[in-house]
Amino acid sequence: FAGRLAERCYPACRFDCSGLSDSPRAKQGDGLNIEERWMGEIEAAFEMLGCNTGATRFVLFGNCSGARMALRMQDDPRVAGLIPLNLETDVNGGTAYVLDLAMRSDILWRKMWKKPELMRKMLSGGTENDVSQAMHEEPDHEMSNGEILSSALAKPALRCLLLHSQWDKGRKWATQILKEAKTTGLPNGFSHAVLPHMDHEVGLLSGQHE
Repeated sequence: FAGRLAERCYPACRFDCSGLSDSPRAKQGDGLNIEERWMGEIEAAFEMLGCNTGATRFVLFGNCSGARMALRMQDDPRVAGLIPLNLETDVNGGTAYVLDLAMRSDILWRKMWKKPELMRKMLSGGTENDVSQAMHEEPDHEMSNGEILSSALAKPALRCLLLHSQWDKGRKWATQILKEAKTTGLPNGFSHAVLPHMDHEVGLLSGQHE
């Protein structure tokens, strides 16, 4: 997606925050919690793009943890818009989430092999967001995903396209939050769309193209 934007002369930067997917875990001891560190990395991407292209306004498009971090940057004046994809649900279902991850993530198995207590903690229940925190072995987040989403819905000037894959567990949860928000009116710049026939990882090439 970033490559296609670049072909159309839109400056783009695709990266994983430290400890996610292709990026190694950051060195500890900087006194920052994981979200402070990730927000700093996003700000560094802003600065890099700004220095190389002259860009001063940015759109953040993030999947899963990246969706949460995009929403966490909603108050940065440089953010022109947000596209959070597959924001993790706050609804209890952590055990099912672990089993789902175990089917497709060798990283999870490596972590559990090294630290059996992590497996006990993750299988004890909780929300998907709780499980995500346990995987990264970091302190609790300051805000739940529902609180962050509600904060975005309270900003009339914010431009946000919330996306969910059809088969993502967070879709129904987010739809319910938006349904409740519609009683007082959604911001003009806020919309929600579903990617048909697509999973959490957006792993089907036909869906990626669409």
